[in-house]
Amino acid sequence: MARINNISSILEIARLQLGKRAKTKVDSKKTPSSSSQANSSRVSSQSVLKSTIVNKLKQLDSSDKEFISKARVLFLESIILWEFGDSISSNAPYFSEIISKIDETIENDPESAKKFKQLIEQLTSKI
Repeated sequence: MARINNISSILEIARLQLGKRAKTKVDSKKTPSSSSQANSSRVSSQSVLKSTIVNKLKQLDSSDKEFISKARVLFLESIILWEFGDSISSNAPYFSEIISKIDETIENDPESAKKFKQLIEQLTSKI
């Protein structure tokens, strides 16, 4: 579980750094209602992300014995691209390798693998 915590820490640090950069650019344009607009925008963005993931999961063959593994990779790619932008996949030469390492870490931790499987099942039950 420590490796997943490390990955979570790395993602959190990256998120904070990107957030600081974005905040610096936006601060001069900030209005009193912009904070509530940002929260609303984030919720809307999360809904779009969820819909995107569910639509991608629909394209996978649920009878495939590798379905959960493929769904987990698809989920990870979607989250990372949503968080850091689509350009990360073309700008990071090792994007696929990074996704594979995160997936491997999750798969090697039985509790995390179980939780991810439950998450995928929950998302696919809405399909």
